[in-house]
Amino acid sequence: MCLAQVTRACWGVPFGMSAQALTTTRPREPRRFARGDVLLFPGPADGVWQLLDGLARVQAVDADGNGLTLRYIKPGDFFGEESLVGGTRDYFVEAISGVTVARWRVDELDEALREALLASFARTTAGLYQSLRRWSGKRLKARVAAELLALSDTPLASCDDSGHTVVHVTHDDLAAAVGSVRETVTKLLGELQRAGAIAVGYGKVMLVDPPSLHAVADGAQRGEAAEGAAQNTVPMRNANTPPRLRSLKP
Repeated sequence: MCLAQVTRACWGVPFGMSAQALTTTRPREPRRFARGDVLLFPGPADGVWQLLDGLARVQAVDADGNGLTLRYIKPGDFFGEESLVGGTRDYFVEAISGVTVARWRVDELDEALREALLASFARTTAGLYQSLRRWSGKRLKARVAAELLALSDTPLASCDDSGHTVVHVTHDDLAAAVGSVRETVTKLLGELQRAGAIAVGYGKVMLVDPPSLHAVADGAQRGEAAEGAAQNTVPMRNANTPPRLRSLKP
């Protein structure tokens, strides 16, 4: 079955949060944003937000105006968590597709909503750990493969007539998500296409062989460790070998 069909029925359903919880918490009027709109700007925290449908991304921008995607926000996910500790934002949140969001003040959070927040933040933290591991010890090709798989259950994905998942994403957006440049990402997509894992089109990538793409994302290709240094990564330690801990001195 097309990967996009597995979760298409769940789009618009706040994952981890029941309809009763939404009713009892009485969120402010849900707001609709168009693709490309900025939902949040850097600055003082102003409440906790939840994505009800669509897809958004948390993005940091450096002094030269280069963007880096920190994480994707999928239906049911919360963002703006710095409001819980009175902090400030140093990132943007941009709508990748049309989205609907709800917002609560911290003093409006009841027990059901706090439980949903905790579940959402736990998923977010687990995803960030995976991203850090991939960034520190995986080749860039693995990060590109993982990014395509991560987008396969979002509104950016659709199913073609052959039953394959098609991810509608540009090379520039992929580059921003993996911390690279368009030219390098285009080259790596070409390698994945020649290997039969994907088929590249204008503004879209078809996932021809998802298992092979998973193998690349997990670093299971032969010769990966030997090529790690050439890809600007550090060698991975055997997972069964515990690291040597050194005493920390002040």
